[in-house]
Amino acid sequence: MERIECVICSSKNLKFVFELNEFPMTFLPTETSISEDVKIDLNLYGCEICGSVQLKQLLDPKILYSTPHNSTYDTPLWKEHHISLSEFIYNNKDSDSIIEVGGYSGVLAKNLLEKDSRIEYTILDICDKDPQIPNVRFIRGNCETYEFNETTTVVMSHVFEHLYEPSKFIDNLNKQNVKNVFISIPNMSSLIKSRTIPIVHQEHTFYCDYNDIIYLFSKKNYSCKESFNFKNHSLFFHFIKSENVSAVERFNTNRINENYSVYEYNKNKIESITDFNEPFYIVPAGLYGQIIYYFLSTKLKSQTLGFLDNDPSKIGRRLYGTPCSIFKMDKVKEYDSITVLIFNGIYTNEIREQLNSYNKSIKYVYLE
Repeated sequence: MERIECVICSSKNLKFVFELNEFPMTFLPTETSISEDVKIDLNLYGCEICGSVQLKQLLDPKILYSTPHNSTYDTPLWKEHHISLSEFIYNNKDSDSIIEVGGYSGVLAKNLLEKDSRIEYTILDICDKDPQIPNVRFIRGNCETYEFNETTTVVMSHVFEHLYEPSKFIDNLNKQNVKNVFISIPNMSSLIKSRTIPIVHQEHTFYCDYNDIIYLFSKKNYSCKESFNFKNHSLFFHFIKSENVSAVERFNTNRINENYSVYEYNKNKIESITDFNEPFYIVPAGLYGQIIYYFLSTKLKSQTLGFLDNDPSKIGRRLYGTPCSIFKMDKVKEYDSITVLIFNGIYTNEIREQLNSYNKSIKYVYLE
């Protein structure tokens, strides 16, 4: 699939800004041979009208999401995110029928059902396999065409930014007369300022900040009843269907340079690492670790022992696009001293504290 117009403002004025050649198709763990890995060219384009950066060439979602995205996000910050979001939804919902788009891990569903077991909870996902979560109905379907019930509350946690046509999804909600929608998205503007990780990648196919999402929903008769900034990590929104909602335009072409500079900054930072010869681990696995590995020199790639991660579903598997396996965080206990490469992002402090509890002789190389 190829985008021919801006995902935010529908302008056709898209210009090329950056390319990652031969980049791994996904950052999920795998058990297949490295010879089966698919590499793609990630081409970033910027809208000359609103400034949103987005992928132009889009992968077939049936391939990209063929493996269930069932990470439990088992870190203190993610746990707090799910607790806060479930409270935000529970305290503002006006229906006991909830459909969560995505949510294959069932973390949010379990949190809400613990609050009220009477909730009729459904997970709608494009994945074929039923996650078999107790007291949760599973439906395989596309949120852009699914026939929602108007009495159902729609919930989406860190999924909106994965959509290929978000306006089509919101238009579908409007046509089905869905009255309440709760969404959590990454705080992309905060991430850009930190310069820790690129925003647009294989799965996050477009940049979307606070004003963008307000604008997109307002075009389809939804007003924001309440929003919440969760620790500069995520943005929570409660949208309600209203009549005569005025759309607020969002134009900021500087975002093109901001998104491009994040990639260029990380590329230059990683490629500058040349001053050690000892073996090391990269933390965490997933996109963060994959980008570190991608930009490492051939010499440093040969010194990589593997990746460290908290997600139990990743352990013992290979990180796609690399020859390296993923280990538990306590792997560092096996060494008198060990070096760890780590992105200096919002999870750094909690990761470092955890690793230090296993081994106090870790040498950290921060990518900041």
